[in-house]
Amino acid sequence: MLVAALIALAAGCGSSSKSGDGSGAGGDTSTPRTARSAGNFHSPDKFPPASWRPWADDSPWNQRIPQRAPLDPLSTRFVDRLLEPGPVEPLRVGIADTSSDFSHAIYFANSKDPLYRVEGGSRTDPYAINGRQVRIPKGAKPAAGEDSHLAIVYDGEHWGCYRARIDTNAHVLHCDAGRRVPIDGVGLHAADTSSRFPSLGGRIRYQELAAGRIDHALFAASSRVAYTWVYPAEKSDGRWDPGKGYPPMGTRFQLDPAYMTDARLATYPTWKRAVLRAIRDYGFYLGDSTNKSLKVFPIESGTGYTSFGLADPWVTYAKRHHLPSSFDNAINRTVYTFDVDSGVDWSKLRAIGPCLASKDC
Repeated sequence: MLVAALIALAAGCGSSSKSGDGSGAGGDTSTPRTARSAGNFHSPDKFPPASWRPWADDSPWNQRIPQRAPLDPLSTRFVDRLLEPGPVEPLRVGIADTSSDFSHAIYFANSKDPLYRVEGGSRTDPYAINGRQVRIPKGAKPAAGEDSHLAIVYDGEHWGCYRARIDTNAHVLHCDAGRRVPIDGVGLHAADTSSRFPSLGGRIRYQELAAGRIDHALFAASSRVAYTWVYPAEKSDGRWDPGKGYPPMGTRFQLDPAYMTDARLATYPTWKRAVLRAIRDYGFYLGDSTNKSLKVFPIESGTGYTSFGLADPWVTYAKRHHLPSSFDNAINRTVYTFDVDSGVDWSKLRAIGPCLASKDC
């Protein structure tokens, strides 16, 4: 099984990309697959290919931003506030299975996996998980950071859990907060994050980055989020006064296509091109607060691979592409950096009116 998984990772996990991991501009150009095929996937021997994406095609996550999209009247103020703390935060990889990992460990389960009873989380249908049973692949574990994020895709549903703990002896999954939502639904109403976005909402899977193509909006975090929210968010943990120009949770931002042209995209490395193209074509939604500057590069945790004895694919990618590294004494690890900030004029962001996502304009 592990041998098959390693072969799948090396091959781009079923991607139809002609350029593979590293070189081509196009990456996986096939049409994104419907989320209904999620039942065919399994961790760790059959991860979804790059062309698969969760949620319905008309979900806010999968909605392309059209030409002449309506801008928020406070767009300029929002962007200024968003960039106040400084440069866009780089992505650090190599932190899986350490206390620095605040990403989300994501797994795909099937009927042969062990059955667990859930304790904690929602008691209200259709989101209820408390007292319900879910299958979890043997060896799976939450991300190791304090938030202990865990998501299981099983039987057509996304089970998201915040501060998860897995008791393998009692076969109990403990969740401080959690909900289940349809994997082919709107991709909202979860409890994994402070905005109620699910773990797979806007998160980049390794297979997508390896193929050089991300066909959905991204999840972002900022230290300048207002305490109010707009669709598609349902709550906010922000602390800033919206009356002073701070963007509400759920605000959608886009890199102006007049600035981020195809010609400009072609000047960036494959991984960066994929991220910037996604922000141009789909945008990113503010989904969480952070004590740092803007974060726009949300990935699935490498724990979704290392928990099965596989190499962390993010580290493998970083090494293959000779990305800068440094030793982090706090976690006793070598970490690798994806610098998403440099070479980009982030003042070219613009806030899209929330009526686009809610289809009210």
